[in-house]
Amino acid sequence: HFTAFTHRVGSDSFEYGDSMHDSPDLAVGHLLQQSLSTKRVPLPSAVVSGTINRQGGSNGGGGSCGVASFNFIQRHITPGRRMWAGSMAREFRDEILGNLIHYSVLSQESVGTANQW
Repeated sequence: HFTAFTHRVGSDSFEYGDSMHDSPDLAVGHLLQQSLSTKRVPLPSAVVSGTINRQGGSNGGGGSCGVASFNFIQRHITPGRRMWAGSMAREFRDEILGNLIHYSVLSQESVGTANQW
């Protein structure tokens, strides 16, 4: 099962996205704070549940936790991006697969290393 954490610099918490709607383990917030904080960018230890649609059952999209979590992160990076929903799970999976194929083709045909692109 995949879940995701996001954080906006300056906010007082991490956001947790779980398409099964389980609660976050509060100890993870302290672990993230200790692991990722710097003197210039201290991070909080608080974790709040973010907005993510539920997968499975009558909602559809069973087995799409990775795609739903990825979309949770995408929406954090790109506000206004459409939210994953079980009824559109196939569409979201196809988009990710297309992006992976596109990346694979580009990486095989590009000159130099990935660090030079």
